[in-house]
Amino acid sequence: MQLLAPDLNPVKSAISHRLAIFGVDRDADETETTEPGEDNIWGEGVKIVQRCIPARKPFSPAEKDEFVEKYNAGMSMGAIARECGCSHVTVGRILRRMGVEIRL
Repeated sequence: MQLLAPDLNPVKSAISHRLAIFGVDRDADETETTEPGEDNIWGEGVKIVQRCIPARKPFSPAEKDEFVEKYNAGMSMGAIARECGCSHVTVGRILRRMGVEIRL
């Protein structure tokens, strides 16, 4: 997979202390970018993250109880997930851990 990016300098700055892991020479030209037809400087198959989503704090017991109430009232896992801003997989995991029988 080839990565196209207009400017890799911010990415290089963000991970400058980890360049050795990616096999990049620390003395390389800082203006280097990845253009179509050029080799990816980070290595084959390496993706550059455009944005980083911070980890969410764990749900409180009250929030988990609310998930159970909503699910038992007929709400779908997806609808609950959209309300709380998480994945339907997360909601399903919480419901299973709380002992709720999952609808098919």
